[in-house]
Amino acid sequence: AWSPWSLPTRHHWCHLLPRRSTATTGEEADMSSATPSATVTAAAASVAAPKQLSIKSLFFAEFDNTEGPRLVYQIPAGYVSTEEFDTVSEYVIPKQNLSGRVTCVHLSTQHTPGVQPDWMLGNPICLSHTKYQRNALLFNVCLLLDGSTQPSHFRCYESVVQKLARYIAALEIESDFLSNPQTKKRIPVLLDQVFRDLNLTSSCRIAVNESNTWHLRLEPVWSHQPPGVSSIHDHLVPVPLVDLTSYVSTEWDLVLQSITPHIDGNNYVKKIYHLSAIDPESVKKALQHLLYYHCIALSDIFQFSNSYRVTRHIHSFAQDEAMQKACCTAVTLSQTKPLPQFPLIFALYCQLQPGITLYQFGQQHKLHTFNIDIRQFITFGIVNEVLQRVHRYPLALASPKDTPAAIPAQVTDGKHTFDEICTSTGLSHAAVAHYFSSSIYK
Repeated sequence: AWSPWSLPTRHHWCHLLPRRSTATTGEEADMSSATPSATVTAAAASVAAPKQLSIKSLFFAEFDNTEGPRLVYQIPAGYVSTEEFDTVSEYVIPKQNLSGRVTCVHLSTQHTPGVQPDWMLGNPICLSHTKYQRNALLFNVCLLLDGSTQPSHFRCYESVVQKLARYIAALEIESDFLSNPQTKKRIPVLLDQVFRDLNLTSSCRIAVNESNTWHLRLEPVWSHQPPGVSSIHDHLVPVPLVDLTSYVSTEWDLVLQSITPHIDGNNYVKKIYHLSAIDPESVKKALQHLLYYHCIALSDIFQFSNSYRVTRHIHSFAQDEAMQKACCTAVTLSQTKPLPQFPLIFALYCQLQPGITLYQFGQQHKLHTFNIDIRQFITFGIVNEVLQRVHRYPLALASPKDTPAAIPAQVTDGKHTFDEICTSTGLSHAAVAHYFSSSIYK
């Protein structure tokens, strides 16, 4: 499983990667050859950054055969008092039936006015063997989280406490790491590095010895719900919001590794799963993850036959100076010439309206004379929700005759767009438009 926990914060910037030409097939004759393809990296203005994650304390506790549950090491030192630990010790080192299960407890002994008590998250471990007194070794590694942390966010920390407990248990099983006083002295050093790295970078990699390396990370918490796979249609185009190629790793899911080279802001979903030779459902699930983490946005297929209109976000666009500067940079055709001015760009956006095709718009305003790339102009508007595509939905008013075999009758029910029909049938936009020009269609 992969998640871009280390991706940079993205706001209103836009960066264009080098252009490259692509060959077109009959299926794409009118869908992708309108302009040279471009790899687009643009941050959506509506993208929300993940919530900041932090750990207030980290401690190691074990069951002592004489004293019972006891706090052995904690980072930072003295954060949890002996009295506080005693009140929750039965949950830190619980009965064996809770071994291997994540536990969460409020430290109710903290009574700072106006401050909620911390959450304690742990994963108690019980190792059974005759070499131990009472035939068992009981221990736990717990995280202390701010009291304001929402329970719905605990899942981000659960994997950390589970993996940390399993790592230490593996060391004990393999080399008596906890039973040997000399190696046990390394526990506070290891926990200190885990504490610092997770709070600084949300990730941690520690080479404990030649055979064991710890890999830990905190997944980001996003305020939105993940998009459904059903919302990722074959005719939509994934537009990269970050340079995905710089994050490709052999540790990634194989599907993500395969489709990443094809996500260039030009290929639509159906073409991506054909190019990568992967089943559609797997590709859409991978795109769902990228969409959830704001690594991509979904746009329509760029064609000069398209029509667009501005959305209500045009008002906030007019007041957002950071987004305006990003737009001026993003839509620039040549970096060797002066950047286009935002008042001109804004006025051009406002000229887009239903009924006017992009070809007519380009012929009338000649954007290239203002050093504006019309493809990036449209892509920036779509990604940042300033523009909205005006789709056409063919509706049969009578029983169609002489229907081409490639066009099923059910697509004429007024619920399917031209883009969807072109993508599913492999016909060009011009061919589909010619067929639906009959008077029985509206």
